[in-house]
Parts: sequence; structure tokens; C-alpha cells
Amino acid sequence: MDLDRYLGAQIPLDFNNPKPWVLSRHIENLVFRVEGEPDKKAQKTREKNDIGDRHFHMSFAELQRMRLRELQCRLVKYMVDMRIDPRTPVNWEADLKEYIQAVRDYDFMTECSQRANDPFDVSAERLTDDEIMQRAAWVRNAWQTDNELRTLDPIAPLGTAPWSKSWESKRNPIGGTRHASIRKTWYGAFFQRLGFSFVGGVFLLAPMWIMVLHKTRRTCLITTTAFVVVFGTILAWRMEKPADVLAATLAYAAVLVVFVGLAVEGDGSVQISPA
Repeated sequence: MDLDRYLGAQIPLDFNNPKPWVLSRHIENLVFRVEGEPDKKAQKTREKNDIGDRHFHMSFAELQRMRLRELQCRLVKYMVDMRIDPRTPVNWEADLKEYIQAVRDYDFMTECSQRANDPFDVSAERLTDDEIMQRAAWVRNAWQTDNELRTLDPIAPLGTAPWSKSWESKRNPIGGTRHASIRKTWYGAFFQRLGFSFVGGVFLLAPMWIMVLHKTRRTCLITTTAFVVVFGTILAWRMEKPADVLAATLAYAAVLVVFVGLAVEGDGSVQISPA
């Protein structure tokens, strides 16, 4: 059976037509089954609209990855041909231009994945998406039994927003309305900024309280070292440029030293210098 050959990645690579080979490497990522069941309200809506209980998830980003892989195969062949025989006529410019545009498109799709409603995701939690996918599967008589459904890899349900339920009980437009998307994006950005302000306050105020309440040399050294190490680790996780991580870590360490104004006495106690 051809499907078994594709699932087993047994399709040979033909550079004149790489599509079958590319599909065999991505076929298992095209359709997933959604774990879990709709809540009572969402299930009632689906029964009313004659929507079944086979819930799927698809991502158009996988199609874009297939496109990139196919273009990569073409460009690799061009380079090998030119290296072996420079006289080989190849028209690589158009495919390279298409590859560059495909990468830009994929970057845009990645940005959209941060939205509350990713338009490149088709998932059963959304009522209309659920109806479309189940109809498409029914037309091809695919995954209609439990055993067939279990051949698909599972995926967790998507949440459409921080405060909303995962499963929709009413029809919503693709990607949500513009005003709703702007509002959700603003709230998400606001709470992200709020979280960062809280973390920043903790990293400044916590060492101050510790070193003021416990005025010993060891406490000051351990507290300063620990907070600088943790702060630098968080920056390394969140930031991309090493120079930015180094600059921010040094600035934070300097703030602690200036803020505390340590003046170690001979007996090992610490005094806070006046500003």
C-alpha cells in the first residue's frame, strides 16, 4: 500500500520530482487527534449542528515546511550540478528567490503563532474548524473508528484566550474579529509588562530587605552573589545577544552595590551608608 510506504519513509528521493519524498518525511505531522472532549455546552452545540466526535488538529505551518524542504532539494541539486559540471545550464535564481520569500512567509507564520487565534492553526476546539475537518475526514472515510483514530498522534487542546474555555460553543471568524484580536493582544502585552515589572521589583527589593534585616558580611556576599547569578541566568534565557546579557547583568550588579552601600566594620557587621 502506498500509504504504508509514505508512513515508513520508504519513498526514494527523485530530484526531478521531490514532492513524494518530502511528503513521506512530513506526512505524520499533517493531521493530529485532539485529546479530551468538549465541555457540555460545546458538546451540545456540536450535536445540534450534527458535528461528530472525531476531533482533529492541523497546522498550515507544516505545509510551509514542506514547501521549504522541496525548494531546498532543488537548490542542493543545482549546486551539486554546477560543482560537478560548470557548463550545466541551471536556472537557480527563481528558486532561490522563492526560497527567500518562503522563509519570510514562515517567519510571519511564526509571529502569528503568538496571537490568541492563530489563523494558520485549524483545530477542533473552534466550532467551524471542527465541522470542516470532520466533514473532510467523513468524505474520505478516514479515521471513523477508534482504532483508526488512534493511529494519529495526540495533541493537547488549544486555548483561544487566557480567560476563555478551550472549546468554542459558537461560531467565530477565522483569526477572530479585528477589535477582539487587538483587545486580546493588548491585554496579553499588558500582563506581560506587569509580570516583568513585578520580577524587576523583586530583584531590587528582595536583596535590600535581606541585607538590611541581616547585617552580616556573609549575608551580604551570599545574597548579592545569588541574586546576580539568578538574574543573569534569566537574562540568558530571555535575551538573544550575549553582549546585552553581559551589559544588563553588570548593570544589575552595580545597582546592588550602589544601592546597598556596604561598609564592613572590623567586627564583621554591615552598615548602610547614607545617600
